[in-house]
Amino acid sequence: MTTSPVMSWLRDGVPITLICDLVSLSDPASVAINSVERPASDPIWLEAAITLISRDVAATA
Repeated sequence: MTTSPVMSWLRDGVPITLICDLVSLSDPASVAINSVERPASDPIWLEAAITLISRDVAATA
């Protein structure tokens, strides 16, 4: 399991509001922003995909 880098980002001065905006699923620009900021080979994409798939499976079960 990949450890979330959020605490490091906060310690380095990244505003929590920016982090919230980037991870928001309801904001139409979030996917576009993340695809530019994080390459597809970044392991956090895999973790996010697994989480979303797990939620979808749980919701339909």
